[in-house]
Amino acid sequence: MASSQDAWYLSLLGLAEHFRSLKPPDIKSCVQCLQAVFNFNPPPRVEARTHLQLGNILLNHTRNSDLARKHLEKAQLHAKEKDFVSACGLLGVGVEFTRISGAGYTQILFLLSKAMLLLAERKLSEATPLLQQGGPLVDAWQGSSQQKEYLKVFFLVLQTCYYLLAGQVKCSKSWLKQLQQSVEDIAKWADEG
Repeated sequence: MASSQDAWYLSLLGLAEHFRSLKPPDIKSCVQCLQAVFNFNPPPRVEARTHLQLGNILLNHTRNSDLARKHLEKAQLHAKEKDFVSACGLLGVGVEFTRISGAGYTQILFLLSKAMLLLAERKLSEATPLLQQGGPLVDAWQGSSQQKEYLKVFFLVLQTCYYLLAGQVKCSKSWLKQLQQSVEDIAKWADEG
């Protein structure tokens, strides 16, 4: 059975979701409920998730990007404490925010970083769609050739790791060869510079 403290913050989370899902949403009441959760000193995961929810809601429904950023940064701190669930959620928010903002390079970095965390947790089935999405985005990148090559190296490292983790060593060889070529290209730039 949940403690009375657990019941309070779980009730507040439920109430916040109710306000958010109203037509039209009552964002002010939703935010107040989420902020009240912190009064009950919830466990780190609940705290991280609440910061993430607050950041998302403020980002999507208000113009208070500074406060949204602060909540997202607090959620990021939980990632540093190996709270990978919250970290993946935060990176997902980053992907969406940068997509909306038109920051393509950063969007790809967020996407590949989320895939990296999932690979670190050996969640191959969750990493697969991100890698499938990331490859074409890297190929289509229209920025500087150096940025594109750095994105490509990041992607190729993840692809190689994916196949090694999946036990498909032979499949990883082609990715490893491409990675080697990219590293050689980057080394040439250093020699030319």
